[in-house]
Amino acid sequence: MSGSDVIVAINKDPNAPIMKAAHYAVEGDLYDVIPAMLEALK
Repeated sequence: MSGSDVIVAINKDPNAPIMKAAHYAVEGDLYDVIPAMLEALK
């Protein structure tokens, strides 16, 4: 991850360390968030 330009995190735990490292963080279940994001992009 240290070489990444953008880090996007999706996690149910808002206190997970990845959430602080991410440029964009979404609190939620991956299996709920991704389908909603894909639908919104259509």
